Amino acid sequence: MPMDTLHRPAAAADRHFATAQVVSRSGDAVIVRFPDDPADREFAATPAIADPEAISPGRSVLVAGDDRHSLFIIGILAAPQPSAPLRHKLPDGGHVEMPATSADSLKIFTPTGQIILEYSPSTLCTRVHAGAGGLEFSAPDADITLRSGKRLNLQADSVQIQARSRVDIGIVHVLRGVLSRMLLQDQTAAIHSPRLQMQTAELDINADKTTLAGDDLSLQTQNTHCKTGRAELTAETIITKFQNAYHHAEELYQLCTRRLRTVVRDTWHCRSQNTYLSTREDFKVKADQIHLG
Repeated sequence: MPMDTLHRPAAAADRHFATAQVVSRSGDAVIVRFPDDPADREFAATPAIADPEAISPGRSVLVAGDDRHSLFIIGILAAPQPSAPLRHKLPDGGHVEMPATSADSLKIFTPTGQIILEYSPSTLCTRVHAGAGGLEFSAPDADITLRSGKRLNLQADSVQIQARSRVDIGIVHVLRGVLSRMLLQDQTAAIHSPRLQMQTAELDINADKTTLAGDDLSLQTQNTHCKTGRAELTAETIITKFQNAYHHAEELYQLCTRRLRTVVRDTWHCRSQNTYLSTREDFKVKADQIHLG
């Protein structure tokens, strides 16, 4: 029935009913508004139900009264319904959902109902959802830039990076420039850094030609095994220190030098099938005792 019918003066025997929405409540003072009131006025109503605590803002209630000065809430019609997000249809059949509250997100859906874009006003986070068709950024004649003031995280089962001519990864300081850099080019891979550290349980290096160049080379291992067809070592000075040293040659072991000095602190033991000592000038043997035979 129209709201004006409820609020116009009437006889005491006349009582009218109407639905209203609770606007606010403070103790037993309840303020209601009638949905069919063109002036959108608010009126006070007195709870007249067994459970007045159930009356809360947003609920639809049944109001009875003789006029606007004597309104009573005699029933609760429905609980407040959450505000539904607004929908806007797109030309392709998809739609956009506008958030009704700050806790909701703006969402864009495909014609099949699959979400492709989501923005949360509360967290300021934008999320792109890609279905089975995947996600592709294409710029055949331009650059693509991903810029972040903090971190850039990539999480996937596998990550593949391919370039036609160059891959350049570096750590850049605002004042000092590039600190560390890894550069991949056609037929060339280079790493530039003040210090390069690798830690692994097993390292395999296979190369047709290997070159190590530097001012200082340190090698520390528990066991070292080296197998090669030919080994050449050229140096101005070689210093070796062993607890024990064993040399085994299947065929020939030859030492060619201008001078040879051997210092043995304890015992020098030579044993062979045949021994030949040849000198062009002097051959000296000096000892306290010499035993021959």
